Amino acid sequence: FLFHTGGDVSAAEAVRGRFVADGLSVFAVADIPPGADVYEAMARGVQDSLVFVPLLTPASIRSPDLAFLTGAAQAWDTPVFP
Repeated sequence: FLFHTGGDVSAAEAVRGRFVADGLSVFAVADIPPGADVYEAMARGVQDSLVFVPLLTPASIRSPDLAFLTGAAQAWDTPVFP
């Protein structure tokens, strides 16, 4: 699961592109459909993923979502690779 904030979309797409080029499947916040429960989808994304990759930027480190998802990843034994 690749986590990023709304202001980091371009950087996240570059990271995602590299992962995909290396043959990896990537779930990111941008994959959550409009109208979906974002927090439920993010929590499920962390739980269902093999790893959690938070994109650390000045914007994301101030995000309460980053703290929530990192804690969720640790609780579910999902490795975190910042």
